[in-house]
Amino acid sequence: MPRCEGLPFGPCPRKVNDDSVVIGKGDLLLCPSCDSERRRQFDEALKTSKRGGSTSRSAKINEKPAEVDNAEVVHTVNVTMHGVLYSTV
Repeated sequence: MPRCEGLPFGPCPRKVNDDSVVIGKGDLLLCPSCDSERRRQFDEALKTSKRGGSTSRSAKINEKPAEVDNAEVVHTVNVTMHGVLYSTV
């Protein structure tokens, strides 16, 4: 029997593990209670972002990036091959 994957912040409060658990819209196995709670949280977040609340992501996307002196920028690449970590600068 499928086990409910629970809420975004933790496991299913009821620990449901029966035939009521189905695949939800987000490809998660959820019981009816967790599915409705996730949908409520999603709808609430959507309303907040449309009102221009503090959780709006569009404001952060349109912000001007901080000025950076290109001489101070260092790119490091880390690669793990066969259990060995290689770093290049």
